[in-house]
Amino acid sequence: MNEKQTPSTRLRKGAWWAANIVLPLSDARYAVNRIVPSVVNQFRRTRALLPSTEEADRLPELSFDEAIAASGMSVETLAGIYLRRKRFYLVLFYLAIALVCLLLATGMLAQVTTPAFWLRVATMCIFLLSAAALVFMPALITGWRLWQLRNRRLSSPERGIFTDFIADSRWLADTLSFR
Repeated sequence: MNEKQTPSTRLRKGAWWAANIVLPLSDARYAVNRIVPSVVNQFRRTRALLPSTEEADRLPELSFDEAIAASGMSVETLAGIYLRRKRFYLVLFYLAIALVCLLLATGMLAQVTTPAFWLRVATMCIFLLSAAALVFMPALITGWRLWQLRNRRLSSPERGIFTDFIADSRWLADTLSFR
């Protein structure tokens, strides 16, 4: 053993090794030293690919008719595209919600009372509800785009931004309907 080690250093090393048996300290240290810098670099690369907000601010704000002309499609064509997308997302949303209901009903009908079973059911429900929330957001965005097309509003002066959609419509009912 090294003669320069003091008793407190030996005590700290011994505590580290003893704690490592119970807690994954070396794995945590590995994650901090190796994985975190890798994730930070990945975020930097992703941010470099995204357009900057300065460029977006410099773009001219188009009116509804100018934007439709620039798209090269008619309002009806765009509405059909957005309606199909919204219906696709809603089918996935309602499927996840139905699976949660089915899972809970199956658990209650099985009359299982073990905590491990209900912990697994709760975990699956949280997972499925998270999946439902993930597909609800694109459905909400496509519902907003449909509202813009139907009301012929796009820009802020035309009162077509997202906050106007929330304020001027029944956004939740409109988003959850297949229309």
